[in-house]
Amino acid sequence: ALSFGGYNGSYLSTTEKWSGSSWATTSALNVIRYSLAGCGDVNNALSFGGNNDSNLSTTEIWSGSSWATTSALNVARSDLAGCGDINNALSFGGYNGSSLSTTEIWSGSSWATTSSLNVARYGLAGCGNTNNALSFGGYNGSIYLSTTEIWSGSSWSITSSLNVARSDLAGCGNINNALSFGGSNGSNLTTT
Repeated sequence: ALSFGGYNGSYLSTTEKWSGSSWATTSALNVIRYSLAGCGDVNNALSFGGNNDSNLSTTEIWSGSSWATTSALNVARSDLAGCGDINNALSFGGYNGSSLSTTEIWSGSSWATTSSLNVARYGLAGCGNTNNALSFGGYNGSIYLSTTEIWSGSSWSITSSLNVARSDLAGCGNINNALSFGGSNGSNLTTT
């Protein structure tokens, strides 16, 4: 596993690798930020979007030992979700002054805007890949959402909702077996 960016009273560029038993600090992101998204694995990863007093379109590629800045997102945003790998990735949702439904697809070298989410939101989670993905939860600026959408490879469709509406949650898995956990709906949650 790879952990990167964040906030602890200050914006962070920290990157840590999980060895199977412990975390070790490694090469930092080039751009400090929090509320970013990412995908990939410990050897090849992408970090994209985020905020460090303004919404960012920054994309960086992890080589297994260091980060390099590459082609930016088309829409600067924070609190977005993402899934996939360094060759084929999705970024979706987010915030840039309002809730976004924006979806972009990564080709391995650049981002292209594609079919939008049906429900604009930020603080959502996601999992899967560019052919089959899930987006779930989030906040639209007024209410916490339980909305779940499935990505078919070309468009999103609404499916069964989460049991507990929430934002700022995490998720993992694929469209057949996924896990959502944590989050907030005005209170911090430990819901799985």
